[in-house]
Amino acid sequence: MNHLYNAADVFMLLSRGEGFGLPIVEAQSAGLPAIVTDFSASAELVETGWKVPWVPYMFMSGTVQAIAIPPQAKLALEAAYRLKQTGDDEELRQATRQWALRYDADLVMATYWEPALARINQELGLNGAETSIAEPEIPFSQPSSSLDETEEGLLLTEASYGQ
Repeated sequence: MNHLYNAADVFMLLSRGEGFGLPIVEAQSAGLPAIVTDFSASAELVETGWKVPWVPYMFMSGTVQAIAIPPQAKLALEAAYRLKQTGDDEELRQATRQWALRYDADLVMATYWEPALARINQELGLNGAETSIAEPEIPFSQPSSSLDETEEGLLLTEASYGQ
């Protein structure tokens, strides 16, 4: 995959709602700048490339997906092309690789989780108060070696977690 990523000028993933986007991280680890929809996890995975604005699309009642705006995607592709044509893309490729190599659980915690948790605590009126959350007990059975017995406890049903 590294050879393929290095043969490309840019990686584009205009997803409607990417869960995590491992290919984005892979491409950037190879130094390949990315163009993504500025939505969902894709927005946090790209620091040195391009984030394409989007318009909402109602997928199902109560859910929203993002449709990248095509003219904006074109502008991002043109910008990447200009960098390549002028030979100024090497600095971007190095910065992209460095960003991808720094992206880890500590960065995610400090950048996204801690501010979100602080905001939640503030909204709940728990400013600075110590809180502890008991882990829920979720009953489950050990996986069986027999295919005939696989239903037993492997799927959480509404009854098994009290809803």
